[in-house]
Amino acid sequence: MGVLQLANGFSVRTFRAPPEGFDPDKASDRERIIHGIPRCPVVFGALEQRMRKKLKNFSLIEPKFEPRDQSTKLPRFRPAVAPQTTNNWCGGITFPPSGDPLKFVEGTWTMPAEVFPGSLTAATINDVWYTASFWIGLDGDDGSSDVLHAGCEVDTMNVSVSGGGATVNTQFKPFWEWRPAGSFYITNMPVTNSDELTSLICLHLGSTNQATIFLGNLTTKIGLWFQAIAPAGVSLSGSCAEWIVEALAIDTPAPELAIYGQGITFTECNAGTVSGRSVDLSTGGIINMVDPSNKPISQADILSPTDVTVSYVYALHRGPVG
Repeated sequence: MGVLQLANGFSVRTFRAPPEGFDPDKASDRERIIHGIPRCPVVFGALEQRMRKKLKNFSLIEPKFEPRDQSTKLPRFRPAVAPQTTNNWCGGITFPPSGDPLKFVEGTWTMPAEVFPGSLTAATINDVWYTASFWIGLDGDDGSSDVLHAGCEVDTMNVSVSGGGATVNTQFKPFWEWRPAGSFYITNMPVTNSDELTSLICLHLGSTNQATIFLGNLTTKIGLWFQAIAPAGVSLSGSCAEWIVEALAIDTPAPELAIYGQGITFTECNAGTVSGRSVDLSTGGIINMVDPSNKPISQADILSPTDVTVSYVYALHRGPVG
């Protein structure tokens, strides 16, 4: 267990991995604190039960971090309430009751089976990264200038080969970010095609700048916890929660979304407020990604109050994607 000083004034507390056979249900409060598995406040009793059940399915590791150059760009939403459109986010969003800000968000999703470089121009450029970043988060809409989120991006490019032609290179990179202060990769959690991930972000009781973040790979059974303390001047307003696929501007001036396929579903889309109220997609709606001509790039559909699916639909030069 130790405190790490990261870039831009962040500090992160990590914890020793628990021994084999560790059972959070039977562990004492001291044992849980040692291994970074705090008990949630009483008002989050249902959340506590869900996460204790999940934890039994994971081998917990102590995370390692490195700076992430890519940073979330807050969308300019059109219109101001869901359903909304942007040029870089697509997914589901929900809002809390007035005067009762959000305290936590959770969600589970499966990474794409295949991804390909894609472009909103006439052709994809070789040796340029295109990305699809999947995450859950708090804030970023409804007047907030911050966002705290965690997930995994998948980057892909056509790599030029000697003699002409190209081969596809793809990489999966788990991350977390507390905008506007900083973004970080988690370097010791392997993720690959079709892995199922789950995440929980929970602000600490009475705080708007300290949070516990959980990220787990349900396919490999590897999971991790850590506590983040934001630098001075950065805090969460609790104005919204979202489940998103995002396009990032890595090698191009504008965000370029990789072709990630159709029917990627976020499940367990649950959030909760400071007073303990449960919130889901029934109090929100969808965000769709569009190009400058308002043509859909990525489309979201709510399947139930706790399930939203996202699909790549832009087919300018590749035809239908399925």
